[in-house]
Amino acid sequence: MKKKIIILAAIILLVATALLIPSSVYQKWFGKVPTDDKNKDLPYRQVVYVENEKGKLVGLQVPVESIAEDEIHQKWELLTCCFDKVPEGYHSAIHTSAELIDYTIEGTVLTLNVTEDFLFSAGRKAIESIAWTFTNDEIKEVVIKINDEIVNEVGGYKFTKIRRENGINLTYETLFLYEAFPTTIITHYDGYSLPITYFHLEADLCEFIIQRIVFETGVVTDEGYSYELSGDALVINFATSQDFPETLIASLTDTVKTNLTVGRLTINGTDTVIYEAVFNPVE
Repeated sequence: MKKKIIILAAIILLVATALLIPSSVYQKWFGKVPTDDKNKDLPYRQVVYVENEKGKLVGLQVPVESIAEDEIHQKWELLTCCFDKVPEGYHSAIHTSAELIDYTIEGTVLTLNVTEDFLFSAGRKAIESIAWTFTNDEIKEVVIKINDEIVNEVGGYKFTKIRRENGINLTYETLFLYEAFPTTIITHYDGYSLPITYFHLEADLCEFIIQRIVFETGVVTDEGYSYELSGDALVINFATSQDFPETLIASLTDTVKTNLTVGRLTINGTDTVIYEAVFNPVE
């Protein structure tokens, strides 16, 4: 009886201690802070690339109170010290104690000055996470510095340039890599996107992209589809009048923009224009 009382008292003491630990200290000791459901009601979403339960990096829409004017710091903090704001079931490839000291943007290159704890990050996944979290239409490349020296290795993974073109979640469908075509398929789901870079032997990239997006989004197109690539314009014709989900439109748009040097995308259904987009081609 006395032993049971001692064990119960110890459990109560541990629980009470955990509740009194500041979240920043808890984060440093144990990683992710337990969360509740209140974050899901926040009005804005900031996208960062984190690992899901299957070990894939996904572009997660994290609920935030506002999109900060300084988005670079906001995104870094969501990947590190404020990772408790990220929904359960994900974890960061960036070591959570790594701090962003400051940063500069020169042309299309973002330079991040970080603390040495960054070196404990998860190798290639950390670099892919940074490339996809911080690059966009204006920022094409990221450089990482520690003590004013450029970092070119982390977690045993050596790299040169941190760019989206290096791929993410690499998947090999052929052993003949010298003949392979690397193509990044970006599939949008509710609340997140999943980019996968496939190494394949399909020379027709348009066909490969459309097939994969149709398959991944689960859209039924028994009637088939056709496409025409003329100059910098791509027209995709689906022989159906069904409603197309926004996830399909977003997946096609982002994947085409990432892989093809086109400036205009048109998606048609039967006798109707479903979607049109104009964007700058890949450099």
